[in-house]
Amino acid sequence: MENIYHSPDKVKSHPLYVKHGKQLSEIANKDYPRAGYFSKEDIPGIDLDEYEKSLQTGYADCTADTVIGIAELKGDQLTNHQLLLVEFRMAYINADNLSYTTLEEKYRHSKDLLIHKAPDDKVSPRFALIFKTEVASQAKSKISRWRLESNKKASKNWDVYNDRSFCQSIRYGEDVPALVSPILEATIKRWSSISIDTIDELCTLVEEIKETFYKTYGVGRSVDVSYLRKSIKAIFEELSAPEGEDGYYDIIKEELFEEIGIPLFS
Repeated sequence: MENIYHSPDKVKSHPLYVKHGKQLSEIANKDYPRAGYFSKEDIPGIDLDEYEKSLQTGYADCTADTVIGIAELKGDQLTNHQLLLVEFRMAYINADNLSYTTLEEKYRHSKDLLIHKAPDDKVSPRFALIFKTEVASQAKSKISRWRLESNKKASKNWDVYNDRSFCQSIRYGEDVPALVSPILEATIKRWSSISIDTIDELCTLVEEIKETFYKTYGVGRSVDVSYLRKSIKAIFEELSAPEGEDGYYDIIKEELFEEIGIPLFS
């Protein structure tokens, strides 16, 4: 799942979370007590088995184990928030026992339950199947073969993991990468193209740099502040002092660097 990030608020906003919301570690522990799956992660989910039993419809084992929230990364924003169904198969010692029909029914029935309670929510077409490490490769091979069969098309959206690789797939614990402001990038590009012929022109540039720096610093985006400092240092490394004004140039540069926190020597 490329560019997918964990989105806990998405699953917490679903109506079923109020009564059936639990940590993945709690849900896994029901079937795999003391195994410690997801015990170090804060990943909220909905206990779908528990919800199905509360309906008292007579159905048994017809749902996926849980559902979590995910979102797509676009630029530096998380968008397209969805629900991702998750099935635990850590007890399997051999992937030969996998049933396409059983998994397909679990996905379809679980999706129906979720949409019934929240019609506007989007359930991802992906289905995360989690095995023990030593069985995961067998399961991947079997599902890859299913994908070649015309009557098992749903399997193209099934992804196999162990508990560790699943956390990595949703980038659990990773911060969303922050991108530099396009306006700031354009400003730096303009500064880099300026030709300085006099001290007055240099002072005008320095005043604009200071104004931009303090405005950026006030917004509090560290990625922009860091980018601005590095860019200003690079600009002055390429900038030549106006003819005969080396002394004034050095003083102005040193005062600017000290004021906005750029080391002269690094």
